[in-house]
Amino acid sequence: MINIFRGTFSETINIRNLLENINIQVFTENENMANIEPWAISSGGFNPIILKVKAEDFENGILNQENLKFPIGHFTKPDLITESDIQNWMETIEMFPSKLKNTVSYLSIEELNWTYRSEGWKIKQVIHHCADSHMNSFIRFKLALTEDNPTIKPYDEAKWATLIDGDCDDVSASLLIIEGVHARWTMLLKSFDTADLAKKFTHPESQKTYELKEVIGLYAWHCNHHFAHIEQALLYKGKF
Repeated sequence: MINIFRGTFSETINIRNLLENINIQVFTENENMANIEPWAISSGGFNPIILKVKAEDFENGILNQENLKFPIGHFTKPDLITESDIQNWMETIEMFPSKLKNTVSYLSIEELNWTYRSEGWKIKQVIHHCADSHMNSFIRFKLALTEDNPTIKPYDEAKWATLIDGDCDDVSASLLIIEGVHARWTMLLKSFDTADLAKKFTHPESQKTYELKEVIGLYAWHCNHHFAHIEQALLYKGKF
């Protein structure tokens, strides 16, 4: 067994979910109770819970680069997008700013510079990227609502992440952008009727046309995808 994390009950629940997404079995040891078994957790003191995984899972699963890059997997469009899907996706988009703020607001500069994988972005770059990406997405929604299948303008997210504002230690402005954009984005999404959900835009690089109902799901996934990157960087504590 390899120790991979030590923390509180709520912290370990988050890490468990992250690892279960990539089919890693997690064992816990409660320092106060001295028990070790798959996810039996008792109450304890400060940071009483240690997470352990099998050595082969650590090497083949946790350190697998594809798993590190896509900790929740790729977005998969449902064959049939239901009203329930759309409501769940909208809720994810609505709650993302507070979820993100609660996780990163008190991180140190050292922690903000931790990366989630080898050659991956730092936590601060992930936050700045979410501000950039979601501003662009919000505008794309408005273009699709007001024009007939417009061709949107792509951008080079990797280069944007190296600009001074995309790599600075102060993430407060990006958190404010995300909060404001998501508030207006959510207001817009909640006003959609069936016709709005079916409106489209075309991405010039892929030459693919997207209906807005699919894009809602894509950006709900995008929120969770990058939040998992932040959790992953915090899990590895500067290992990469």
